[in-house]
Amino acid sequence: SADVDKWRQLMQSTIECMKTRCLKLLVRLWLATFLNSRKIELYFLKNGWVETINSLNGHGLGASDVFVALLSNNKQLVRQVDGSTVQKFIDFIRLLGPLDTWLSFLVALCAPAESAVGAMQQLVL
Repeated sequence: SADVDKWRQLMQSTIECMKTRCLKLLVRLWLATFLNSRKIELYFLKNGWVETINSLNGHGLGASDVFVALLSNNKQLVRQVDGSTVQKFIDFIRLLGPLDTWLSFLVALCAPAESAVGAMQQLVL
């Protein structure tokens, strides 16, 4: 019936909203977890969670902020970022325009702690 369909649509919308809120919370928790901790930053990389964060980019969850915080002061971690991660951000810039979020990531990637990483600069070019 029409009432059952309306109820299902309402429930589906509510569930989607809750999923998004949970993902946003998870992303924020990740950010708080590794702030200024090299050991935890490298643990994220070791467990493949950097790619997990990357897969959440572009969905309005704040995942790019996590990337910037993760990379901006860790030259060792930056050197281990693969080309597909960089390409995804470049694609976001092409698709969505030069938003501050994407440009902040590229700055963190190419010059973490204001120290140039030539290999990453070449990759971006």
